[in-house]
Amino acid sequence: MTGHRIEDILWTTVSVANRLFAIPAQTVQSMVPLPPVTQVPQVPAHVRGVINLRGRVLPLLDLRVRLGLPALHAEVDELDALLVQREQDHRNWLTELEAAVRERREFRLATDPHKCAFGRWYDAYRTDNALLATLLKQFDEPHQRIHGIACEVLALAGAGDSAGAQQLIDDTRDGPLAEMLRLFAVLRAALRDAVREIVVVVETPTQTFAVAVDSVEMVTHLSACGTHAAGEGGLALADHRLVKGVGQMPPLGKLVLVLDAAGLLDTDD
Repeated sequence: MTGHRIEDILWTTVSVANRLFAIPAQTVQSMVPLPPVTQVPQVPAHVRGVINLRGRVLPLLDLRVRLGLPALHAEVDELDALLVQREQDHRNWLTELEAAVRERREFRLATDPHKCAFGRWYDAYRTDNALLATLLKQFDEPHQRIHGIACEVLALAGAGDSAGAQQLIDDTRDGPLAEMLRLFAVLRAALRDAVREIVVVVETPTQTFAVAVDSVEMVTHLSACGTHAAGEGGLALADHRLVKGVGQMPPLGKLVLVLDAAGLLDTDD
């Protein structure tokens, strides 16, 4: 960007961890889905390995890691592990309800579907992926039905109808719980399928390399804005040494951090 104002050139804008970044478009050779990656020993953490792109072997940089953000696969693994635990929570919940009835003791787990660990996560989680959002909506009905049986089961047990209480538990295990377990499996698979990183091939005067990003937004002109705007927009990386400016992307004026393409692959931290 030396010698040029932000407004003077075209930018390739990319998304990484829900943040927008810009690389000079004249440095971008191509954009392709992430090909197989060959790991290489003794390289910096932000270098994922090398890729073979049409017979050309290029080092692959993980832009998330380069900027000090969690790797995408690490985020997916973390969410997958959370879903596995929330799935097990509901198996355990019904088992504990069954044990409380059998042993005639107090049931202390959440009866409000919004107060269990999954319910709190479910109410707070947001995604722009339409498929994931649709799948998540399908949890609402069986999840509420599972928690909704607690008072009824305990009332039946308290009235001496242990058989009726057990029957309701069995019906819930075979019905709403089985449906939730199915949805957890589908959601976890969809989550993996939704991860489709894009590789941007960047050529500078001294090197050519590939950069893994979450998605490519558009090639566009940017308008300049003060560096203070990055903080106002929640872009906490404004003081990173690779960030050379802040622009706004049309048509909605979204804030974009302008990156130093030549410095991306440098290892002198």
